[in-house]
Amino acid sequence: RGRMRVLHVHNHYRSRLPSGENKVVEFERRELGSRGVDVVAFDAYNDDVEDASTLDKARTVLNPITGGDQRRRVRDVLERQRPDLVHIHNVYPLISPRIIEEAKRRNIPVVHTVHNFRHGCMAGTLFRDGQPCRNCIDTKWPIAGLRHRCASNSMALSASMMLSQRFISPLWKQADTIIAISGTVKNYLIEQGFQPDRIVVNYHGVPDRFEERPTIGEARSSASGFVVASRLDASKGLLTLLDGWERSGLDGRTRLTLIGDGELTAELRDRSARFASVALLGRLNSDDLAEQFDQHAVIVVPSIWEEPFGLTAVEAMASGRPVLATTAGALAELVDDSVGWSVPPTVDGLARGLVMAHGASAQERAHKGSAGRARYEATFRPEHSTMRLIDIYRSAVAGTPIAQTPRAEHVNAVKEAS
Repeated sequence: RGRMRVLHVHNHYRSRLPSGENKVVEFERRELGSRGVDVVAFDAYNDDVEDASTLDKARTVLNPITGGDQRRRVRDVLERQRPDLVHIHNVYPLISPRIIEEAKRRNIPVVHTVHNFRHGCMAGTLFRDGQPCRNCIDTKWPIAGLRHRCASNSMALSASMMLSQRFISPLWKQADTIIAISGTVKNYLIEQGFQPDRIVVNYHGVPDRFEERPTIGEARSSASGFVVASRLDASKGLLTLLDGWERSGLDGRTRLTLIGDGELTAELRDRSARFASVALLGRLNSDDLAEQFDQHAVIVVPSIWEEPFGLTAVEAMASGRPVLATTAGALAELVDDSVGWSVPPTVDGLARGLVMAHGASAQERAHKGSAGRARYEATFRPEHSTMRLIDIYRSAVAGTPIAQTPRAEHVNAVKEAS
């Protein structure tokens, strides 16, 4: 057959919680299909487990170790579809790394995209109880993860993940190519013992929702204040931002708009009400979010965890607006002084950044916004990511090395990824 066939594997996170990874996988499949790749989806859904019987839930706890019914299912799909390659995204908790064994038995090459820090951290975040956490890194037995129920707040699932990380996770190192979504993730994987020459960086391709908007890079007189679009949980730094907002002295002088929902929604609603010019809008659709970006002068990304990528920062650059971002994780790769303001992930850092961004002239903000748009065009458009992914596929099938850096990376990303 002429077209490459890829078994594309993903365990979908719960739909009631916003998941950038789910969106990336779905978008990647569409892009690959539009460029001549036959994508065979192999999916599992955490939503299915929520309504399962107690017995079925108990069985799924063992899946990270055994593979369960999904392992038998993948054998059938591999035999029927005979793909040229298996591309694995997330497998936890329903599928298991044992899918690699099944592919290798059939001499099918394996590519694995790493979106988070789960290789070494069962939560995948390196973040716990409101602060960064590396208690399980460089330990044979991640006891801290078990003690704190870091896998979905479940002692049983945490125990299963602990055993999987100890005995099953070495299978990941049999993957032919590991795709890191940033230099930060690549460096982390090297820390975890993965071979550097098998890891390649491929940034997410980010859809362009702003191409037809007339205000890209312009200093609109009506654009004012700051906007944040985020999942509302502790790692995203919203509480730290509000403390910084209070310290900055900008309340009442300009506005701060928070967009999104999550576990901190009630607390943030209460905190926001104490300020004169802070608004919490909840989750918005794509068009309304683009309009909010258009109406505000600066987009803020206040994360305090080690962001593996930084989707909102890239969307801000695509919108032609400058970005105020912390240096947490990959944000330090994506954002620098040419496209915005980069500050420490602290109350003082964010307060200082807010004051600097507010004091910038309209011309300076427009210049940074235009530079951000140019960076998006050069590095983060979907075609860059997709064509590089197809190159990675071809190299894995042929058994040849792949270039270690993306086609178009700005200097900070090259430095971090090398």
